[in-house]
Amino acid sequence: MTTQGGVRATAGRARRGMFPTHAILALTIAVVVVVSLALAVALAPSRDKTAVIAVILPVEEEPYSHTAEIEYAMSMAADDLNRWGGIGDAKIKVIVEEVAVDSGLAVSLFEQMEDEYNPLLYITMNCGLLATLSPLAEASQVPLIGMASAPGVTEGYEWVYRYFTSAASEVHSVMSLMEELNIGSIGVLYTVSPHGNGINDLLVEEFTAAGGTIQSIGCPSNETDFSDEIASLSANEAIYVVTSCDTLIPMLDAVAQNGYSGHVITGSCGSSPKMRVLAPVDPVLVAAPSLYRPENVYALDFAAQFEHAYNTSLTLHGAIAYDIVNLVHGLLEGLDVTRENLGTKLGDGFIFSGVLGTMRTSPGVHDFDVPVYPAIVSGGELAYL
Repeated sequence: MTTQGGVRATAGRARRGMFPTHAILALTIAVVVVVSLALAVALAPSRDKTAVIAVILPVEEEPYSHTAEIEYAMSMAADDLNRWGGIGDAKIKVIVEEVAVDSGLAVSLFEQMEDEYNPLLYITMNCGLLATLSPLAEASQVPLIGMASAPGVTEGYEWVYRYFTSAASEVHSVMSLMEELNIGSIGVLYTVSPHGNGINDLLVEEFTAAGGTIQSIGCPSNETDFSDEIASLSANEAIYVVTSCDTLIPMLDAVAQNGYSGHVITGSCGSSPKMRVLAPVDPVLVAAPSLYRPENVYALDFAAQFEHAYNTSLTLHGAIAYDIVNLVHGLLEGLDVTRENLGTKLGDGFIFSGVLGTMRTSPGVHDFDVPVYPAIVSGGELAYL
């Protein structure tokens, strides 16, 4: 009894003042699990990474501004991709800023965005802004994609790309129209700018070589009254207006007020739904991207979704902006989301299918051309020729 009692007393003391062996083991395992989980969380790749696409656009007045449309289109692409995980382990974030082209503020804006966001890439619109930002992108070794048509803007740069219609594609469309209509003389009214100069110079070369006569008048970008220039060009069988969207309507107004009865031609800007409604000349021959082709079902479906979501029409600018985001996603699939990898993939050549059709580029090419085709706008409606 004594021995049994002693045993019972010892057992009683163990229950009151000590953890049994199995409890100590369980506690030890719990501590190890908690520490392991903490280390795993600390060492695991962050799911909060952000791939910033920085967009620097020129200040434009309504109704000619493309800023909202570009931001909407890129945000729409980013939202769709982020629902599926983003790019790699990074969510896509689009930052859009506006700056006056000639203000000198583009440089400080670029530097500010570098410090604050360290973007994966930059996107800009306007040949002047592209020229200003290109040396900065090159020095920072960050991809810069310009929505610009002037020739030669990417030459000498490793990190700069151009994604838009080209002077060559615009001129090819005009040459097709003039051949089809048997036009022997044409007057060109163009804005003196990299865009206007590039298209005019190439058209002069090609149309003269084809045996036609061409008369060109260049205007400063701040001019608003073009009546004298149109009067000087009115003896030609056709007048070709080469300018940006914000100057297109005043130029066409001058054509209409002159009572000109020949063929009126303009570039891809004239094909957009906004310009079709505003144009005071009817009909107008234009260069149009494949965006509006009835057989381009993907583009038509996307345009309908876009217009439903934002209550505004989709143009070439918005379509390109949407395609660029999806292109970046496709190029970086399965790779680390870095500037270096994106720059390498952009320069390696690729095949990409988007709203504007299928694009094929060769290694080393920095100019991604969006083709345009002869078309006519009449009664606000566009038809391909």
